[in-house]
Amino acid sequence: SDSRLRTLMGILEVKAALRAVERSQVLLIDGSVVGDVLRPTVFNYEVEENLRGEVQELFEGVKCSFSFESIDSKRFYPELEKLYKGRDFAVAAGYLEYLEYLYSLYTLLERGRGKIVAISKRSDSRHYGLDPLLPDITAIYLSEPPDGYSEPYQINLLEKKFSFPGEFEEKLKKYSFKAFYFKVGRGVYKCETDLPVEESLSLIRFYEVKGYPFPLREVHSRVKITNSDMEKVIQILKHRGITGREALGE
Repeated sequence: SDSRLRTLMGILEVKAALRAVERSQVLLIDGSVVGDVLRPTVFNYEVEENLRGEVQELFEGVKCSFSFESIDSKRFYPELEKLYKGRDFAVAAGYLEYLEYLYSLYTLLERGRGKIVAISKRSDSRHYGLDPLLPDITAIYLSEPPDGYSEPYQINLLEKKFSFPGEFEEKLKKYSFKAFYFKVGRGVYKCETDLPVEESLSLIRFYEVKGYPFPLREVHSRVKITNSDMEKVIQILKHRGITGREALGE
């Protein structure tokens, strides 16, 4: 259930970007675009071969009716219910949703080619090998560097030891991005982009407020889940059980 929920969230996030990319000169993404493409999912490994084939046929219908507004896989749930019951239905639906997620990403990478600037606050990468234990972003931050950026390097999806299902092995493995760490004012962040490095840095500096691009800061504040939001959800569900925030005194 958790994996399906994350996939559904991913679909809606990517489609929101798709709605914006056509009228935008630059697409600022909060997080790692490479991480989005390589996001691990249980449905890529635990789906039986016969199920893959049947779901793949339904996925052709998803592509034909693909929209930027909603989760198109939902329209094919009745078809899946005719084929599968119980846990098998959940697995089949999850796999179909994962295929839609990958197709949404592929469409975004195609339409957003030469526009993408993805900025991550966290990263586990040790490309530079700065410390035997710490990831690069932490090692750079602890060194208290001046404003600037690290030596850019290339991330080629073709070199990643990750297999995509079906057609996406060829479609997604062709993309590559330049990656580097930067500091502008405060904090150290990672950037993945398909723009020239200097161009992406000039954009980051132009939009920077307190060391971070203002549009991404604004989006973060708008989507943050508050205690008031939690109370509204509880009221809607008419449930006063455990919320997970008890340890915080909330």
